[in-house]
Amino acid sequence: MSEREDYDPQPQTEMVRLHPAIVNVLEFFSYQHLQQFEMREISREFHDLAWKLARLAPDDSQTMAALHDLLRAKDCGVRAVMRTTAS
Repeated sequence: MSEREDYDPQPQTEMVRLHPAIVNVLEFFSYQHLQQFEMREISREFHDLAWKLARLAPDDSQTMAALHDLLRAKDCGVRAVMRTTAS
C-alpha cells in the first residue's frame, strides 16, 4: 500500500457545505473500487482535482459544468489506461 493509499481529501465537514448536486457528481470520482493499479492512480488524480474544485469554486453552474467535463475526462483516461494494460 502506498503512502497515499488511505489519503482522503474529502472530510465529512466539507460534505455539509457542498450543494447536493455537486456531492452527487463527486460520488462518480470514486476510485477505491478499481482493482488495477494504473487505473486507480489515474482516477485518483481526477478525484483529488474534482474535490479541490468543489471546495474552492462557488456552487454554481460553471462549477457543475467543470465537474461534468472533468468526469468525462476521467472516464476517457481510465479507459485509455485500461486499453494499454490489457494489451
